[in-house]
Amino acid sequence: MSHMRCAAHTLQLAIRDGLEVRHVASLISKIRLVVIAARTPKIDAILKRKTNKGAINDQATRWGSTYLMLERLLELKPVLVDIAHPNVSLSDGQWNEVKQLEELLRHPFVTTKKLQASDLTPGSFFKEWKNYFSSFLKLVAIWLMR
Repeated sequence: MSHMRCAAHTLQLAIRDGLEVRHVASLISKIRLVVIAARTPKIDAILKRKTNKGAINDQATRWGSTYLMLERLLELKPVLVDIAHPNVSLSDGQWNEVKQLEELLRHPFVTTKKLQASDLTPGSFFKEWKNYFSSFLKLVAIWLMR
């Protein structure tokens, strides 16, 4: 089982390295500023009144929390766009990049959770690992064709 845990850790390190690419890191920095502004009492109250949800701030050392931040921000997008406050606004291009990044991180996030399960068996490990790489290669092909 220790090698299976190592595989999950290797996946996490690879994702974290990808998030440090300059353009991605710049986008995430901008998103963090939007989230901080969205968590101010006035905007947070509007979000919770309209969606019963608030913005989630990530922890820089845990890429899974970055995924959850992106996922929630996309859920809050309609309200944030309606608010039209300059501190919580992103351009259409930035929103598209947020969506693309969330889509790219979704499967590794789910796979990592499955690989960290306490009842993980070698058979289920290899099934998840195979499914992850199959999906990952498809995503890479789509991104390369853009």
